[in-house]
Amino acid sequence: MSFADTNYLIHINGNAGEILKVEHNFIKPTLIAHNQRALLFDRAGSQFMIASSSKVLYSSKQTEKTLSQNIITAALGKTGNVAFGTWSDEGVCQMNVFGYKLEKRFEYNFASDRITSLSLSDNGKYVAVSVLGAKDAQIYSIIYIFALDSTKPVVNQKIAGETVTNIDFLGNKSVNVISTRKRYVVSLDKGIETKSTVDFQTHTLTGVSFDNDSARSAVLLSEYGNSGSNILYGFSDSGKKQFEIKVKNVKKIDCNRKYVVALADDKVYCYNNSGKLRGEITLSFNVDDVKLCGGRLYLFSGNKIYSCRPNRTITLETE
Repeated sequence: MSFADTNYLIHINGNAGEILKVEHNFIKPTLIAHNQRALLFDRAGSQFMIASSSKVLYSSKQTEKTLSQNIITAALGKTGNVAFGTWSDEGVCQMNVFGYKLEKRFEYNFASDRITSLSLSDNGKYVAVSVLGAKDAQIYSIIYIFALDSTKPVVNQKIAGETVTNIDFLGNKSVNVISTRKRYVVSLDKGIETKSTVDFQTHTLTGVSFDNDSARSAVLLSEYGNSGSNILYGFSDSGKKQFEIKVKNVKKIDCNRKYVVALADDKVYCYNNSGKLRGEITLSFNVDDVKLCGGRLYLFSGNKIYSCRPNRTITLETE
């Protein structure tokens, strides 16, 4: 599993032991991991690096001339391709897609709208992008999906009055879309699939997890804005809602192919794809975040990392 702190990109094994540790000087480091690769980029500049689990493939020195504008967001594809949303001082947003060897494959400019999220299809043939704009004092989001051989979008789906925060490909033919108000599935053929739409109603979006390797996802809401009362959703790799359950005091969530985990005040709950409780880990120390990778659950506590099986009912003690 890969993660980044203020100084290093780190890859650890199942026992939370370091395999790779690479220093960086990014001001606002952001990490994306997919298919045994990690993309680390700086939201405060144009630098990025790409690493496998054992070595750096492209250092920030090697990539320093690839982008000339500040990075807003990025995506890492299953085939090793990468996409970046950048913006200039003039307020023009640009989307670029690069191949496995960082050769430019696609470029598109947005003169008035701001890029909020990007995703690449599993086969490497499509890029999806969400943008945010405003007209007549009303905000809107637009979902575009492009084939990389054409600047004419295959999908151009406007969503009025909502801010799209996350967009992720479900394979090659549809995308999972999260806005501040709803969750959508948008397909290349049909646009918004209304049967898959989940309306958050008066609840507040507080957490989103999307597993790049399995395309499963989870969403956490605060009921009526109350952070102590939550609704947790789990979705399949096709975008179908698998469960909806009520939980209490959940701060963080994560998901993978088999489980959704929820970090509460002093416990970590593990649910299967049907929303059934399969593990309950009682914590004797403060945990800041939780991540699933493979068959392991990683718990981040300050500068320490602990690892265990997620589907267990145990009390976890510090060393």
